[in-house]
Amino acid sequence: MQASDFRVAPEDGTVVQPVCAVFLPPDEPDELQTIDLRGNFGEPVAGEAALQARFTGALQGRPIGKGKWRPIGKGKWRPIGGLRPYAVTPLAAPPLIVGSWVLTPALDRGDRNRCTAGKTSVRAMWSNGVTAYTPGTAPGQPGNLGEAGPDAVASYRAVFRLPSGRTIAVQPIGLGDLLDHPQPGAPAAKDDNMHDLCLPSVPARARPSGVNVGAGIVEDPNGDPNGAQEFRPP
Repeated sequence: MQASDFRVAPEDGTVVQPVCAVFLPPDEPDELQTIDLRGNFGEPVAGEAALQARFTGALQGRPIGKGKWRPIGKGKWRPIGGLRPYAVTPLAAPPLIVGSWVLTPALDRGDRNRCTAGKTSVRAMWSNGVTAYTPGTAPGQPGNLGEAGPDAVASYRAVFRLPSGRTIAVQPIGLGDLLDHPQPGAPAAKDDNMHDLCLPSVPARARPSGVNVGAGIVEDPNGDPNGAQEFRPP
């Protein structure tokens, strides 16, 4: 992956090549679904913002759990963050879930942060790195780098659709993909943006359809707490 594989369109009508493109904030082998583009895309303080991103190189991807690589929309404009065109989530916005999928044993293999309890794992991918929310923190002021714990386990629900068409919401019995945040005093934060919901057994032939979470469970590096969300993949 090269920075030259991407172009970004700021509000001023220009087209900008990023300075770099990296797999962050997560960087584990089974977490390469987030690309961090860095460059001069406008000044948010002045009301400017990046509008769209475009893949320009021979970039390939593959669906979760699949082995076949496919070209990714070469030369096509794509809305940043999976949102509608000309809509960008600013740093001041609260974190939100932008993706979810079931983790197969093959995807979990070798992952030191995988679920150690339960029968099924569902991954929730957030729009930014997240840590446990610190109540009472002023907006825009990060609280701490504490890992999500019992409050998150109690709030999360993995939603499944049964063959009958009825949906069920399953509470996790724990969380995986933890232990990936720096300790206090570390030189740089690497707040991962993924949680694995460790689930008990779910009914046969149930298909995953989303993730629910209550408000005030996690916060992004800017200190903004999440709002209540019922995420459903597009």
